[in-house]
Amino acid sequence: MLDNFREVQEEYEAEGIEIFDFKIVDNSDVLDLMEGRLGLIISLNEECVRPKGNDESYVYKIKIVHKEHDRLVDEKLHRRTEFGVKHFAGPVKYDSTKFVERNTDKLPDGLMYCAAKSTNPLIREEFERLITVHEESQSAKGRKKKHRTVLEKFRVQLKNLMATMEGTSTRYIRCIKPNETMTPKMTDHYHTMRQLECAGLVTAIAISRESFPNRLGYNAIKERFECLMTDHDLKNMNGMDKKDTVNYMLANLLPSMADVHGGTNLSLPFACGKTRVYFRTGALEHLETMRLDYYTKHTVVIQRWIRKIQAQARFLRMKDAAIQMQTFARCRIELQRYRTQQGAVLSLQCWCRGIKATEAVKELRTIRAVTLIQARYRARTNKRGLARFKRAARLIQHAVRNRKKKTVMAAKLAVVVEEARMDKQLTTLRDKVSACSMSGRSVDESTLLEIESYVNVIVCTLASV
Repeated sequence: MLDNFREVQEEYEAEGIEIFDFKIVDNSDVLDLMEGRLGLIISLNEECVRPKGNDESYVYKIKIVHKEHDRLVDEKLHRRTEFGVKHFAGPVKYDSTKFVERNTDKLPDGLMYCAAKSTNPLIREEFERLITVHEESQSAKGRKKKHRTVLEKFRVQLKNLMATMEGTSTRYIRCIKPNETMTPKMTDHYHTMRQLECAGLVTAIAISRESFPNRLGYNAIKERFECLMTDHDLKNMNGMDKKDTVNYMLANLLPSMADVHGGTNLSLPFACGKTRVYFRTGALEHLETMRLDYYTKHTVVIQRWIRKIQAQARFLRMKDAAIQMQTFARCRIELQRYRTQQGAVLSLQCWCRGIKATEAVKELRTIRAVTLIQARYRARTNKRGLARFKRAARLIQHAVRNRKKKTVMAAKLAVVVEEARMDKQLTTLRDKVSACSMSGRSVDESTLLEIESYVNVIVCTLASV
């Protein structure tokens, strides 16, 4: 915590700002008691090195050497191994029992040699290295190497840690124990506050109240809070330099938080440095609240105008949409009316055309009837003439056919007579041939001639057919 205080102190001094008394956090006398030339740590190390050193002689020695020191507490009720130290956070009583023994931190030689014979290669190699270092220190010429105690190791480690921390930005985490019994969901407020005091947080809070925890540059302040000034104040700030302008602005914006006593800047809620302005607790929050209220007020106005513009645009869009809807509705109504009228006109046209068509049909029917009568009359007249012609044709055909039949019948009758005659002749010839064959005589020449003539007649008949 001291590095933070020193950093703040250096910053305030560089900016030319009056600072509070840092003596309340200065614990150099405690560090001198602990790590001085004959401090508690060096005395304990010497007691560990001294033959037959013990805890009681250690306490007796530090009480004799530092009996005039303000930080060492020596009460009559203390035992021979007890002493107290007034630390930064408060007095602490120590019992030095086994201090010397624990600070020696020396392993027995037998234990080292026993561990060096371990079957584990890692343990064996490490302890062999320790034995080698120990033997080299024992066999070194001149004065023997001094054994390092726990406190010496701690000092070296702490020195390295501080060197590392100086080159970094430190952050601290405080762990607070809520109660002594570690009972869950229970907080001992006295015990908690005591831990906070011992950790220095209460002092840090008190210093923060006395200091300026918030800071801003001149340009940032002018850009952020110039909007809070009135037109009259802006006219008065014309011609001022940057520092005077910011000082004038803050003096007018923070009059209620100023508590002037003797005209010092420490009583003001702000302090102007060389490059930036420092604010006490609550001052910057008050300015930010005023700025937020200003922006909120004007934001409402801007929102009102924007909503008005949006409402107008919405109204115009709705108006156009309503006109379009009306147009569509009227168009639909007119279309329906037109279609109704069109349907009525078509109905009238159909009725008129139907009447005309009916009249035309009646006329056509009349014409058709007349035509049919004429056609039937003409057909009947023609039919009668046709019938007479048919009867005349039939009579002519009958007469012609009868004549043809008579000629054919005569020819056929002649053929039949000729066939009968031929059959008879054939029968006679057959009988002759049979008689000749039965008597064993040959057919005479006259019979053969008759047969030949009969065959010729048959051939000619077939050819004529």
